[in-house]
Amino acid sequence: MKIYKYIAILPLYAFNIHSETIDFNQLYRSWGIDIATINTTQGALFWKRELMPNKSCTSCYTNDLKKNGAHVRTKKLIKPMSPKINQKKVNRYQKK
Repeated sequence: MKIYKYIAILPLYAFNIHSETIDFNQLYRSWGIDIATINTTQGALFWKRELMPNKSCTSCYTNDLKKNGAHVRTKKLIKPMSPKINQKKVNRYQKK
């Protein structure tokens, strides 16, 4: 097989490696959060917590979930997170 055929197949393998499903419960536990016992106060603290230096959820989404946000680097508009304002957010996370 010539080299260009290997190069054409390589992205398929790369996609396969990164297509695993994410266990969000395990991810949250690694951040020190137990979603079974979380309450609104803990949620608010987590929302403001810096997971990377100088970066938290509020960096892009703002403190008010009813307002538009903007991506820190690209400045791309982010629609409000509040399901009362943005119905698409509700439908996106509902089980089908």
